Amino acid sequence: MTNYFLRLLRNSLVLGLVVDILPQFRVDNFVAVIVAAAVIDLFNIFIKPALVFITLPINILSLGVFTFVINGLILYLASRLVNGFYITTFWGAVLGAFIFSAINLFVGAFTSAKVMISGFKPPRQERKDKYNNVVDAEVVKKEDNKKPPQLQ
Repeated sequence: MTNYFLRLLRNSLVLGLVVDILPQFRVDNFVAVIVAAAVIDLFNIFIKPALVFITLPINILSLGVFTFVINGLILYLASRLVNGFYITTFWGAVLGAFIFSAINLFVGAFTSAKVMISGFKPPRQERKDKYNNVVDAEVVKKEDNKKPPQLQ
């Protein structure tokens, strides 16, 4: 549950940044940005999988670029439902979706949220215990007339 609220806060901040960058986006207050981020998140959970499935041939032919059009559609629908959050044009929403995804990927890489990139594996953690830096040594008793043993 905490992860959802942290993701919602991160998405709200990124959406606020997109509103500041693009002139096609306008917002009345920060509460509208939080509500819009929550609506976008709900659309991504419930509506986006169906849209991706329906447009799968187009998405395959465009090598995944059509996903930004779907994300733009989701942003545009959220702007129509949330009072105080406005997007003037559909193509402005697609551009906003591209910028939103890029910033979210960058910010997500530096926060605790997991970023899934194909083929990326986190480095293995080395086992740490109290004997990690111990040097193996042997105590040899020196006899009077004998030479000390040679190390091999």
